[in-house]
Amino acid sequence: MQPGPSLTCSVGAKCRHRPSWYDRDGMWRSPRQTPGRSGTTELRISPSQLHPGAALRCQVDGYRDECDSDQSQPLGTVAPNVPRVEVSWPAGKAALREGDGFTLRCQAAALWPVAGYVWSHGDVWLPGTGQDLRVEKAAVSDGGSYACGVWVSGPGWGYLSLSARESVEVQHAPIGVRVTAAPGTSPQAGESVTLTCSYTSSLPAPNSYTWYRGGRQLEGSRQEMVLKSITAEQAGEYRCQANNGIDQSPSPPITITVLYAPTGVRVTAAPGTSPQEGKSVTLTCNYTSSLPAPNSYTWYRGGRQLEGSRQEMVLKNITAEQAGEYRCQADNGIGQSGSPRHHHHRPLHPPCLGSRVHPGTCSCARPTAAGGAGRRHSLEEEAEQTPGTEQRSGPTGPGGDPDV
Repeated sequence: MQPGPSLTCSVGAKCRHRPSWYDRDGMWRSPRQTPGRSGTTELRISPSQLHPGAALRCQVDGYRDECDSDQSQPLGTVAPNVPRVEVSWPAGKAALREGDGFTLRCQAAALWPVAGYVWSHGDVWLPGTGQDLRVEKAAVSDGGSYACGVWVSGPGWGYLSLSARESVEVQHAPIGVRVTAAPGTSPQAGESVTLTCSYTSSLPAPNSYTWYRGGRQLEGSRQEMVLKSITAEQAGEYRCQANNGIDQSPSPPITITVLYAPTGVRVTAAPGTSPQEGKSVTLTCNYTSSLPAPNSYTWYRGGRQLEGSRQEMVLKNITAEQAGEYRCQADNGIGQSGSPRHHHHRPLHPPCLGSRVHPGTCSCARPTAAGGAGRRHSLEEEAEQTPGTEQRSGPTGPGGDPDV
């Protein structure tokens, strides 16, 4: 019998018949039993198909004289003892840890004559093994269940007796440590976010956790961290470290991005808030910060909403009727924020250049058509009809001209 992915049973050259496989109850094991070369029969079976204490018997069908001998035994007359697996590791250690060596021994004192041993780890046969299975430096993957089988045979017969499974635990530091965020990594300001320090495997389980934001350690040692009513200042990279007493393992960072409405919204005017009549003025709705950036703007003069939704509004050929308080509102889908009122003074009439201007009015001497004495007049008398306004997109990010 050869251990490995299959079990092979063979008889001597004088025997003209092939052997067959049976279980302990004498049932013929036909599944995946294939004839091999002359005098051999191969049985392919995985360890999971063999229950603890199972026995497989190989024997020539019909008990032919040329295949039997004085040592041949018919089915049912052999009561194989069940072997057992013993585990040993370095003395003085209460548990087997990653990096330690350990030995598995297949004890089968009552089974004779022993022709060989087979070992399985989980559902995998381990080829080329003897009574002892030695692992020099245990890895996490070396943990799991082991079983051994003893192959006992004589002329014309043989059987494989399997042990019960023995579990081997390899203690190790947490592996696969990672941070998860619920409900997600991009909350809105004011919402709560739960961060969880998860891991793939740890033996024993972690008993403490350490949290960090950037390079700063945070308070708390639990597996979960709740960020209540989160603010923009709490955005950044978070990571955790899990400790199970064997060792501690860090996670890669996770980035939390906090979405919030525009802040510091204000209106600026270029070239200024007191233009000459007939000139153009560009009003820009600026903001200090916003995440995401605003995607629409609303403009007001006094209590009346103006047309357009762009960041800049251009007042062409400005007249006295367009003087007043302007304000804007920036919307980024998360929220809306308005600017304070911005006062736009009445424009200066060209004949008044160099004259003293009183707030909201301008008066100066105006010559008559006949060259006579001039008279005083105000902007209200010279106001033209209010032209339309033009709006255009300004910069998409924060900034712009300072308030005038």
